[in-house]
Amino acid sequence: MAPPADNRQLLSLPPVVKLIENTPVSGYDTGDMLFNSGEPCAGLPVIISGNARIYASSEAGRQVTLYRLKAGEMCPISLSAVLKNSVYPATAIAESPMEVHFVSGDALKTTLIETPEIFGAFLHTFADCLYESVCTANKLMFEPLDVRLAGLLHEKLADNPEQSINFTHEDIAKELGTTRVVVSRLLKKLEHADCIRMQRRKITLQDANSLRKLAKNMTQGNAA
Repeated sequence: MAPPADNRQLLSLPPVVKLIENTPVSGYDTGDMLFNSGEPCAGLPVIISGNARIYASSEAGRQVTLYRLKAGEMCPISLSAVLKNSVYPATAIAESPMEVHFVSGDALKTTLIETPEIFGAFLHTFADCLYESVCTANKLMFEPLDVRLAGLLHEKLADNPEQSINFTHEDIAKELGTTRVVVSRLLKKLEHADCIRMQRRKITLQDANSLRKLAKNMTQGNAA
């Protein structure tokens, strides 16, 4: 079975409809936690609407984003936990209002046995998330932090019609896996270079071309 071209088409596949039709839908607001690392696995989340960020965190509180999920996608980390009857190895948080079905392990295993073609849809999502995780690992290991920050801001600001985002220094630190102090120092450098303008809880794009060039051409990193 070929994976659906649009992830939302996954929700209309008969095996998936059958899988979730008797499962209650759970609603989440932005910032709500879907599951936490170390918690017993309550089931496989199937996202009906909204977006989630999946991340790992250290005891010191630093976070690293592993991948993001949107409507029509299933979480590979959760799939592993369900099939192994283990705990969630990472944390998921809603980045927008969400509706999610949590499918039990027994129901999932029965569906996989009865309709093995659904593996195509699972593998499609798994491949996307694996690719995103590998890209994240490469950035963490090989890209200086200032390059990653410039790239993150350019990605979020360049296609934003308002050319601004509500993004705190703490939010950015969590996204990049560093500290707020380091992020504040690097943001000041970008502001002094007239790439961005900072206000309380708000960052505005000043020069998209300069920010893009910094993301591509910076070679000198900063200690995280």
